[in-house]
Amino acid sequence: VAGIANAQTVTLDKNVTVSGQGSTFVSNFMEQCKADVKNAFGINVTYQPTGSGAGRTAYINGTNDFAG
Repeated sequence: VAGIANAQTVTLDKNVTVSGQGSTFVSNFMEQCKADVKNAFGINVTYQPTGSGAGRTAYINGTNDFAG
């Protein structure tokens, strides 16, 4: 309860795009997540199903925001 009393309001910049790449297996799931995040928060998410190894490498190299 104390944590709830100290909660802060966060303002999201809706001109943000979060990009990721990775697993081809989860690409259908990611398509649904992209739509859900857009509807709930107004944030654009891009995802490229390039394979999990490529996704990890891109994340480590700093060329995307997350790996799938």
